Amino acid sequence: MSGRSVSRTALVTPETEVGAGAGRIRSRHDLTPGPPHAPRRRCRRRPGRGDGRRRRRPRRPARPLDDLPRPRARRRRGHRAARRRGSGRHGHLRLTQASREDRRLLDRLPAGLDSGRPPAVAVVLHGFGGSHASAFDRNFHLDRFLAAAVKSGAAPFALASVDGGNTYWHRRATGEDSGAMVADEFLPLLASKGLDTGRIGLLGWSMGAYGALLIGGQLGSARVAAVTAESVALWHTADRATASAFDGAADFAEHTLYGRQHLLDGVAVRVDCGTGDGFCPNDRDYVAGFATRPAGGFTPGGHDSAYWRRIAPAQMTFLAAHLTKG
Repeated sequence: MSGRSVSRTALVTPETEVGAGAGRIRSRHDLTPGPPHAPRRRCRRRPGRGDGRRRRRPRRPARPLDDLPRPRARRRRGHRAARRRGSGRHGHLRLTQASREDRRLLDRLPAGLDSGRPPAVAVVLHGFGGSHASAFDRNFHLDRFLAAAVKSGAAPFALASVDGGNTYWHRRATGEDSGAMVADEFLPLLASKGLDTGRIGLLGWSMGAYGALLIGGQLGSARVAAVTAESVALWHTADRATASAFDGAADFAEHTLYGRQHLLDGVAVRVDCGTGDGFCPNDRDYVAGFATRPAGGFTPGGHDSAYWRRIAPAQMTFLAAHLTKG
């Protein structure tokens, strides 16, 4: 440099001038160069810095769990962003229920709907531990599969998801009846929002697949056009069923799907299950009980969202073909 040295604490930024007069620093920091050959400033070493010893901070006393602040609920920006992009419309509504629990709804409408005709709708029933949001969360994104099917030429329809708790979609000893809620409250609500609920579709996985087949048989072909179920949670006997599914042997006998396949006569049915799924043997027995074998089949896969996403495109095409007839 031009006979001047700069202290090593100076920060060199993109605003530093290079070339003639490079010994001067022009920046917002306004660092002043030190005198020529300025002696280094020696600092005394502190314990834990440079002497091989590690400083340890004193531990704070543990706080009781009751005193810990609750985490704030995070906003789900994905739904709002999707709404801005126009990829679908979603609502957030509340339904009443005898058990006084809130029942929430998410619905998605794809592009391409005829504005002069109410769109057909498929009701989505979630699995155990899920909620109304499960159908459209990062594990499923059923609305994206529906949009892709419509883009490929399938007739557009609406998806509507409802929260049924972990009740296995039938009346329980507590008095809660999520199946009746779907038929008596949810469908009229969808109709009031401009959806065609004359003949609906039903879609579900695991517990929701059981619920879709159960409710489809209860409503019959007069009100249900199609049911698509994957990885159906089924048991042959009450003692083999999970404790949360039924309230005893009598409840199981009243709501088992075996021997009641005829209730779905006139309804287009599709059943899929992965061959690595623990429910696969029971689902095979259930499918064998139909007079006309349902669509779908048994392909490699497990009882997980990866398999359910793989089947989703075929489900959307199946529902579109049967919901929009006529």
